[in-house]
Amino acid sequence: MKRFCLFLALLFAAGSLSHAQDQKTLSIDTMNDPSLFRAFSVPRTWWLTDRMAYLYDPRSPVEQRTLERLDPRSGTRTSVLDQQRLRDEVSRLYPDKPPFFPPVPQIITESGSRGLYLVNGDIIVVELPGSKLRRITSTQAEESAARSPRMETRLPSSGTRTCTRMTSQPKGNIV
Repeated sequence: MKRFCLFLALLFAAGSLSHAQDQKTLSIDTMNDPSLFRAFSVPRTWWLTDRMAYLYDPRSPVEQRTLERLDPRSGTRTSVLDQQRLRDEVSRLYPDKPPFFPPVPQIITESGSRGLYLVNGDIIVVELPGSKLRRITSTQAEESAARSPRMETRLPSSGTRTCTRMTSQPKGNIV
């Protein structure tokens, strides 16, 4: 019985000591603290078919951030994207006013040979490694009404409404 009473007394003392510590109040400033964002940031990873990975680590210093190829067996990292050459290529493609260009492609192929950027409505392909850009589309104005490939009808230029089936219905039961 003495042990039980001693245990309860110690439990009560530990609880009161922990409650006596400073309690930080939750505010907008504490929720948007940049150190919290840095603490929870993790590298973006793209796994390739050859069991290698591309990494982009936002925790590294800004001047050292680049897309790297990681060999998981040896742990070696090699740079895949030359940021200076990428900036030069963007200046060549957009001589008037270079747009904001993300540091890494939004999409990378499974083999890791190409990356895809979507910039100002244009599709731009980058060869990896090598950082050579190729502009696939050239959009002058922002697209106003994108069309889904699953749309059932199309309006021809003459203005008359005709129905054209663009998708086929599946046959049989779908489970």
